[in-house]
Amino acid sequence: IDEAFIDLRGIENLETFAQNVRSTVFRQTFIPTSIGIGPTKSLAKIAQRLAKRGSGVLVLKKSDDVLQALGNTPIFDVWGIGRAYATFLANHGVVTARDFCNLPPWWVRKELTIVGWRLQQELRGLPCNDLVIEAPDRKAIVSARQFGRPVTSLQELHQGVAAYAEDAWQKLRSQDCTARILQVTLESSMLPGAGLTGKSLEFPEPTSYLPSLISAAKQLLDELFHSGHEYWRTTVLLFGIEPAARAQQDFFRNPNPRHLRITSAVEAMNRKYGPKTVRIAASQATEDWGMRRDFLSPRYTTRIEDFPVARLFRNGVV
Repeated sequence: IDEAFIDLRGIENLETFAQNVRSTVFRQTFIPTSIGIGPTKSLAKIAQRLAKRGSGVLVLKKSDDVLQALGNTPIFDVWGIGRAYATFLANHGVVTARDFCNLPPWWVRKELTIVGWRLQQELRGLPCNDLVIEAPDRKAIVSARQFGRPVTSLQELHQGVAAYAEDAWQKLRSQDCTARILQVTLESSMLPGAGLTGKSLEFPEPTSYLPSLISAAKQLLDELFHSGHEYWRTTVLLFGIEPAARAQQDFFRNPNPRHLRITSAVEAMNRKYGPKTVRIAASQATEDWGMRRDFLSPRYTTRIEDFPVARLFRNGVV
C-alpha cells in the first residue's frame, strides 16, 4: 500500500479526473485505488479514507461535505493523531474529527503543541502543510537486508557488506552528497536487534568514492566478525552527509582527481546501459546467501521474463 499527494489546481471537473485516474491505474496494473480530494492535505487524507469504504472517489467541495466527513471520522483515524493523543482526546470528550475541530485553538496548541494546532487548522480548511514536490535530502542513509540463510564465512560477509555499501553509495550519489562516517552492524539472530554488534569509522574528509566506502566497511567487518557464529543480517549506515559542493576538505591533502573521473565514468555507463551494469568486483555475489524472494510478485510491466504466457491447445496438443 502506498500513497501520494498531487496539487489539482487548474483541474475543472475533479470527480471526473479522479475517476479517470482510478480506472486507468486499475486497467493497466489491476491495482485498486481510492482517491480523496480536499482543500488541504489532512482533509484529502480523510476523504481518501472514506472513499475506500464507498465508491473509491470522494471530493470534499462544500463546507457541508467537509463537516459530514469530519463527523464520520473517529479521532483514532485522523492522520497525524497518534494512539496516545487519541486516547487523551477521547478522555476529554473528543470522539470525532469534528469534535477536534471545535476545540479552542489555544487549548489544542497548549496540549498538543504546534503540530496539533496545525492539524486542527488543516481540518478547518486552512493549509499549513505545504505539498512537497521533491523529497528532501537524506540526513542518514541505511542499507540493510536479512540473509536468506545463516552466514558463517567471512568471505560471504565481505560480499554482503560490499553489496550493501554499494547500495548506500548509489543513494548518496543520487543526491550529490558525501559522507563523513560509516557504520557497520552484524546481527547473530533472526530477531531484529538481537545479538547486535556494530562499529563506526570517521573518514579524514567526507567522501563519495565507492572503493573507499567498501574498504572501510570490510575493515569494520573484520573487527566485528567472530569465527563459529551464525550471522543473519548486516547493515551499512552513512552519517555526516553533506552536499559535495560544500564538503570540508583536508587542508593538507589534495583530493585525488582520478576518484571523480572513475565515479563519473561508472555512473555514465550505468545510466546508459542500466543499473549495476558496471559494479565493483567485491560486491559480486557468488553464493546463495542473498535475501530470499520466493514470493516476490511478478513485474509484468517492467520485466520481460515475468510476462504471462498464453498457450493454445488444439486436439490435446499445445
